[in-house]
Amino acid sequence: MLVLAGCAPAQSAPGLLHFTQIEQKNDPAYIGQQQYNALDPGLMVFTDPETLSEGGVWFSEAARQKMAMLDLQTHFVLAVFQGWQSGTGYGVEIAQILLEGDVVRVAAVFQVPADTADNGVTSPYQVVALRRPYRSLETLVFELVVDGEVLDVYPPTESR
Repeated sequence: MLVLAGCAPAQSAPGLLHFTQIEQKNDPAYIGQQQYNALDPGLMVFTDPETLSEGGVWFSEAARQKMAMLDLQTHFVLAVFQGWQSGTGYGVEIAQILLEGDVVRVAAVFQVPADTADNGVTSPYQVVALRRPYRSLETLVFELVVDGEVLDVYPPTESR
């Protein structure tokens, strides 16, 4: 008899939403696309062809092609932007996406270089695809959380 200890499937945290990366840009080379030029970080959710078409200008042609192949009845797209940065070495990494009640918490890590003397300009982002949860996306609020602080909310609230 052979017993394999520790070979059980890994348990994921309740509410953990798995995602697939579509694109991640941390460098200043944005040929053929607009840059997200807000200074503040941002979070955007694309749930239908119209919003995806409007927001797609911030992503490369390769990313737009990947998004066009998604079935938006079963999936949606989420993007995290670090905001306009003067200098290079900045970056965005989505660490975890967690559904808690009516809130989707997008935990991200923002890389900030130790030396910002570089004269380059960049607008780092990461865009991912997720399977739609069991409930309507319109009932959910998405929060961008970095270092334990909520930096942006989608859809935007009236007080913003």
